[in-house]
Amino acid sequence: MSPGRCIGVLVLALAWAGHAPGGSVPASARAGATDALSRARAVTRYIQTHFWDARKGLYRGFHPPRKGKLPYAFMWDNVVQTTVLTAAMRHDRDVYAPVLARFFEGLDAHWDARRDPPGYQPYFAGGGDDRYYDDNAWAAIDLIYAWERTGEAKYLRRAEAALRFVLSGWDEKQGGGIHWHVSRGRDKSKAQKGVCSNATAAYAALRLARHKPPDRRRALIAHARRILNWTRRLQDTDKLYMDHVHSRTGKIQRHKWTYNTGMMIRCHLLAHRLTGDPADRAEAVAVGRAAEALLDARTGAYRDAPFFSHLMAEADVELYRATGQRQFLLRARRTGEHFWRTWRARPPEELKSVAGIARLLWVLADVTGDPPTTAPASPSAR
Repeated sequence: MSPGRCIGVLVLALAWAGHAPGGSVPASARAGATDALSRARAVTRYIQTHFWDARKGLYRGFHPPRKGKLPYAFMWDNVVQTTVLTAAMRHDRDVYAPVLARFFEGLDAHWDARRDPPGYQPYFAGGGDDRYYDDNAWAAIDLIYAWERTGEAKYLRRAEAALRFVLSGWDEKQGGGIHWHVSRGRDKSKAQKGVCSNATAAYAALRLARHKPPDRRRALIAHARRILNWTRRLQDTDKLYMDHVHSRTGKIQRHKWTYNTGMMIRCHLLAHRLTGDPADRAEAVAVGRAAEALLDARTGAYRDAPFFSHLMAEADVELYRATGQRQFLLRARRTGEHFWRTWRARPPEELKSVAGIARLLWVLADVTGDPPTTAPASPSAR
């Protein structure tokens, strides 16, 4: 995230945290899967009605449209929305599988195959090279989800291609790590290596490893482990994650976004499921407990706008599945309740915020029953 974008998002996050209709989130934060499912469907229908352009196979970035803005969404918005569609397909496959397929075709407008390795541009391909490694890591994760849901090889092929581009962003500046932007430090405003590009790359490699034969699986896990080990240099003494290190000066940007911590938790949980290493599970739980500091005292929900905070709440759901510890699920449900109440009062205008709300509600819809005291570990449903 560039300094300019960082300031803008921080302002939006603070505004979101202060927007809590009716005060703190009530006991209905315990709303179960049935409520979450009806809510997820309502928000997703809203997105399809107000943002989707079926003719182009693309989503608009804002509703209502903003004067002076480009007509369609940037890749950041698109990757959040893709996770909405893959989650919705678990319940409403006949409705959303055709939308996902059409959207995948539409996203070819972003795919820059003229360069080696190819990858997604943040807006339509055709001009200069402005690719971001984090955009492509999110896309790789989403397309693996799409393949897991559909079995259609086109999604897996593109996921692997996007991941190849992401992994090419590693170099030894600052001791390793994947850059944020393809300029790899030449552009001073984008000279950073952050959790956003490294945790997502590690998670994509681990997710892909689940589906590969033993030799390839081991190689992907080793690659992910190398990335995770480097990324932990951005972990503060409170166990939460700072944003990035400047790839030229080594200065650390210390702000702690919810999604960075959430993605590292999810990486450790997935590494534990693949390798059985108890250290990964212990680290995920310890970071999850530390994430209590990321809650907004007024709302009981995670701070930051939904396009960030839904990822921390999703990590809580995975922690609950792995440990059975009810406080993790209740935090996710409080955040989902806050999202829902805020959306009902005034839907956000930008796609990525509405999509973040929908994604978390779909995730909560897959959690049935009240949280028990203990539960066996199980893989997170997608």
